[in-house]
Order: sequence, then structure tokens, then C-alpha cells
Amino acid sequence: RFIHLFPVAVLPNGKKQDFDIDYFDPGYREFTKNFAKRLAMALYPYDNVSTIVIWEEKVGLNANFEKYKDKVVITPLFASKAGKAAFKDWLEKKHKTIKDLNNKWGTDYSSFEEAIDASLSDYSDGAADNDHRQYDILEFGQMTLIDFTRDFVDAYKSVDPTMLFQCRHWDLFGPERAIDPRYSFLDSF
Repeated sequence: RFIHLFPVAVLPNGKKQDFDIDYFDPGYREFTKNFAKRLAMALYPYDNVSTIVIWEEKVGLNANFEKYKDKVVITPLFASKAGKAAFKDWLEKKHKTIKDLNNKWGTDYSSFEEAIDASLSDYSDGAADNDHRQYDILEFGQMTLIDFTRDFVDAYKSVDPTMLFQCRHWDLFGPERAIDPRYSFLDSF
């Protein structure tokens, strides 16, 4: 049922990618919250369920740093109109002006819209691994995953506030990175 309702994400070239999700689709966000509540109702009677692990790695983006030498390929799964609008809002809050963004990125874009279209397209095709735009694209993808996780946990706990949650995802932690403090609403890792 889920695959039939939300089977695709829109990529920067306008194509749709099967089985990847654009979290900025308002219908998908609502579906996720309702699913979490229904899951809570189904699991509430069982004492042997102690923790729920959320693992959704296809919400924000796919990133490939190893396949190509000196090149990064990032497939953003938020290239829809709603996804780009959310990315624009996030960039404007972080950088304030297009001039500040250009200084940070080492670019010369005339607008946030141009910066988003060009950078998402460039990274889908592969950009130099020292290109500074990647950090904001990756951070926004991470924020999308954090939002997805928080929405799921909040919806579930609105039915059963006693359930413990943890999240298992490659972006959360690793030998080179600490746990992102924005996941502090989770109970354990």
C-alpha cells in the first residue's frame, strides 16, 4: 500500500526515482504520522516490545563518496517544488543573503533559486570533492532525516508515551563523527 501511495522522489533533472521518498510531500508527512499512531495502537498491548528502532535512510539524500575518484555524487531526494522551497528557507536562515552564501560557497549566484537548481544538478552529475556546496546539501539532508524521525517519534508517543526509541542510521554516528545533538529527543542509540 505504501509503495503505491508514495513510490517516488523527484530528482534535480525532473525524473522520478522509484522507492525513494520526497519527505516534503505533505501527503507523505501526514501518512507517516498516521502510520506511527496506528503502529502504537497495534503494539500497545504487548509487553515484549521494549524499543523501536527507526531506520529510514532514503528520506533526505543518497551520497556516494567512494565510487568516483575526486568526485562526490549526491542524489538529493528533495528536488520537488516543496523540497526546494524548504531548502531555500533553510539556506536563507543560515546565510541570510545570497552574497553571504556566495562567499561561503565560493560561487557567484544571483539568487537562492539559482544556487539551489545549479548545486543540486551539479551534485547529481558529480562535483569536485572539495566543493564547499556539499556541506550545506548534506546538512539539509540530515535535517530532513531528523525531522522525519522526530515526527515519527512524536506521533507514536502521542498514543504511547512510554515507548523507547532509538535510531540506527549511518549519518547519526560513526568512528569519525559524534552523535548529532539534534537527535537528543531519542532515548538511546
